[in-house]
Amino acid sequence: GYNLITGYGSTTISNIETNSDLITNPTISSNTARTTYTGGLIGENANSSSGSFTLKDSYSNRKIEGISFVGGLIGFVNNSSTGSNHITNSYSDGKIIGTENYIGGIFGSYTSTKETQDLVDKIFTSSEVSGKNYVGGFAGQLTYVNINDSYSLGKTTAENYVSGFVASTDYSNYN
Repeated sequence: GYNLITGYGSTTISNIETNSDLITNPTISSNTARTTYTGGLIGENANSSSGSFTLKDSYSNRKIEGISFVGGLIGFVNNSSTGSNHITNSYSDGKIIGTENYIGGIFGSYTSTKETQDLVDKIFTSSEVSGKNYVGGFAGQLTYVNINDSYSLGKTTAENYVSGFVASTDYSNYN
C-alpha cells in the first residue's frame, strides 16, 4: 500500500511535509493505495512493544481517499505498549474521503491504553472530511487519548455518527 512511513517500536518522525510540490502525485486513491489504514503521512501505527512513537512539526496538504480508517495525518493508531505516543505541532489541510467508517481530519481511529494515555498537542485541521459512519473533523474515534490545544475547522459530512471534532470517544480528555 501507499504510505510514507509506517512506524513500529520506538520511532520519532519530524519535519515531514507532503503537498504537490514534494510528492509527484498528491492524490491517494483507493484504486492504487491501501484501501484501509490510509493517512496523509502514516497509514497505520501499531505499537505493542515497550517503545513509543513521536510525530512532530509535520503536515499533510493533499486529497486522501480510502475505505475505512482514513485520516489526514494518520489512518489508524493502536498503542497497546507500555510507552506513550506523542503527536505535536502538526496539521492537515486537504480533502479526506472514506467510503465506510472511522474517517477524520487528523486520525481515522486512535486507541491508546488507560496506562499510557497518549498525548496529542497543538494539532489542527482545516480538512473537509466525509464518510459513512464515525466521521469527525478531527478524528472518527478516540480512546484513552489526551488532546490539548487542538482544533478542527473543516466541513464534516456522514450518514451516521458525525461530529465537527470527534465522532466517537471513550475515556479521552480535551483541554
